[in-house]
Amino acid sequence: MSSALTPNAAPSTPSRRSMLLTAGAAVAAVGLAKTACAAVLGDLGSAPPSADVFASLVGSYFIVSDGDARLQLQLVDVVLHDRGQRPEALPDPFSLIFSSPWNEKLATQVYEVENQGIGRLAMFITPVAQNIYEAPFN
Repeated sequence: MSSALTPNAAPSTPSRRSMLLTAGAAVAAVGLAKTACAAVLGDLGSAPPSADVFASLVGSYFIVSDGDARLQLQLVDVVLHDRGQRPEALPDPFSLIFSSPWNEKLATQVYEVENQGIGRLAMFITPVAQNIYEAPFN
């Protein structure tokens, strides 16, 4: 009776070289992914524009993309929120209110948003009414 597995055989372990090659490939892949995301979404390490910057853009259009489709939303309002007990080092919270003339409904998620006045950035957008969307900044 022959068996492909021998109960007393030592398990094969990868060589140090193959482990280093695999680890190096993983690090390179993560680095490339971060570079690609930064190129698409802009510098994610920088602070988002302030409410004042967005207030100057009320009435302008923003291109919203999820990678598959692109849609234009119009910025209709910037709503300031109460600071509450937030530390002074944190920015004032606010929300952007967008409207859409299109019948396509956006899902709640993070989108790539582009506007000539601010460039490209990642923005969490959620529907709040028919063809009305909110992007909160905390």
